[in-house]
Amino acid sequence: MKVFLEKSQLFNGEGQEKENIKNDYCKLIATAVDRSLNIYLKAIEGKSEEPENEKLLKIGELAKATNQTVPTIRHWTKEGLLQVAEITKSGYQMYSEEMIGRIKKIQEMKEKRMMLEEIKLKIV
Repeated sequence: MKVFLEKSQLFNGEGQEKENIKNDYCKLIATAVDRSLNIYLKAIEGKSEEPENEKLLKIGELAKATNQTVPTIRHWTKEGLLQVAEITKSGYQMYSEEMIGRIKKIQEMKEKRMMLEEIKLKIV
């Protein structure tokens, strides 16, 4: 959440930037609600005892796994193509393993000479 607060402080909330900040905030809230709902549904099914085993990757691990550079991963995250699953207390951005598949899709679309905005419309 710290990322979104800093972003909102950089702009005085006018025009397109205000809309972008609002969209980022709505995505954050939707992600939190989705996680909470999943936890609730697992508890109802009696699966609350099982910890979620999804491995989270640091940005460098994600870059290495996909043959991309860390600045590219950061750029795609900033553009909304990738989602940060969690930010640690020490500030590390952690990505879910499903972002590996998303990066592969991005790479395929870039090979077809698609622009990032076009890619964003197709995968987000």
